[in-house]
Order: sequence, then C-alpha cells, then structure tokens
Amino acid sequence: MVGMSVFGALAGAGLVMGLLLIVVGVVVSALLLSLAYRLVVGHMPSFARALGTVLASWLASLVVSLVMHGGAGHLLSFVAQFLVGALVINLLLPGRDGSQVGYGKSCLV
Repeated sequence: MVGMSVFGALAGAGLVMGLLLIVVGVVVSALLLSLAYRLVVGHMPSFARALGTVLASWLASLVVSLVMHGGAGHLLSFVAQFLVGALVINLLLPGRDGSQVGYGKSCLV
C-alpha cells in the first residue's frame, strides 16, 4: 500500500457504498412505481420509462426542496414535493392509449 492512507481507503469505500445505495434506491423506486402504476392505471409501463420518471421526479423534488428551504416549513415543502412528483408522473407516464392519465390518478400512484 504505497502512498495510500487508511482514511483515503475508507473514504473511497464510503463513496462506493453511497453510490451503490443510490443505484439500488433508484431501481427499487422504479419497480415500486411500475407496480403502483399497474394497480391504479391498469397496465405496466416499461422499466426504462419508469426509471426515467423516477430520476426526473427525484431531481424535481430536489429542486423544490432547495427552493423552499428558506423558511417555508417542512410540511409545505413536503406537499410541494408530492405535487411536483405527481406532475412528473402525469407528464412522463402515458396511459394505454398514449394520453395522460390525469393528475388525480398520478397522485394516487
């Protein structure tokens, strides 16, 4: 171990584990989104579309949480993140005929 400290190795292992947890979280979220969409709408979207929707929803929720961080309160931020997530689902996951499923069903999903 020439030129490598124990702390550097631990930091690298921590980064790898953090990245692995994020990837597993995105995959599990996409599977749960597909299942919920099937229960509410009646058909299952493709896994790639569900994965893209989860990533877009997470990014939109991150933006909302950063914007509303300035003293708006946690409950208001949570409600805004929920509504933005439902909007992303409504926009990115079409129904069986290709049209939007509606905001109400997106909220249920």
